[in-house]
Amino acid sequence: KPGSFEVYHISVMMNAFAKCSIKHTQSMHLLSCFLEGRADELSPQNVANIANAFAKLECYNHELFNTLHLRLSEEDLSKYKLFELATLTHGLAKLNSGGPRTFARLFGEAAGRKEDWAPKTVTQILDALRRKIDYLHEPLTRVLIREFLRDFHLFDVHPLTQASWCLVELDALNYADEIISEFDLDTHEAGDLLQHDEKERAEVWLIRAVLQRMEQLHLQRPLSSTQKKYVQQLIRVYHYKHEVDYGLLPAKTKAFCKSLFDVPSPVAPATTVVGS
Repeated sequence: KPGSFEVYHISVMMNAFAKCSIKHTQSMHLLSCFLEGRADELSPQNVANIANAFAKLECYNHELFNTLHLRLSEEDLSKYKLFELATLTHGLAKLNSGGPRTFARLFGEAAGRKEDWAPKTVTQILDALRRKIDYLHEPLTRVLIREFLRDFHLFDVHPLTQASWCLVELDALNYADEIISEFDLDTHEAGDLLQHDEKERAEVWLIRAVLQRMEQLHLQRPLSSTQKKYVQQLIRVYHYKHEVDYGLLPAKTKAFCKSLFDVPSPVAPATTVVGS
């Protein structure tokens, strides 16, 4: 019976489908029906998990999300841990679910958080901003750039690529100039990459630092074909939107970019020596 399931168990089952990439729309709708009239019983983690599950499986239940949006319009969002808030916001943005009021509340709450940021949460919120660019939230954009610069050395290939691409798409690179002055680059873990002179515009030095960091990571472990594809996309978008700035990148950095697009030469088959 639907009532015999705790709401926690329902959210866990939804999340399990998503983690295993089992896109069974009928089952998701059935589980959604089990939550009818019980949205108030969901914890913040349950709400975040449900949004994440539907986003990953690219399915939707109008009745359930209408109820969740009603709840989000009234509840105290400070009860959400930052990773829950990021997961929820990103999931709703991917689903294109929610209007200006919902995202104004979510983005406003995220902008007020001062602690517990990590590369994943920064990237999730940045991607949500990119997807909902019509609701661009400047104070939040500045917070995200600050956290991106603060933990620059902790960003691995995927979050580094995704976050940088979002900043380019949001036309937000110029904010970095005033924010970087808040850090002591002599003691910063990535100070050698982030150092720049006054003549180097943010639209150049920030992406230069990203690509140089990417080259470091590539030397430690060669980029996979999937990782390379996403870095190529970052380079294409940056080149298209900032053609002049791309030309100002150091020659070594541009050589690294070019190398990512080079097609490897096929290996010649070994020649069999008759009688050997």
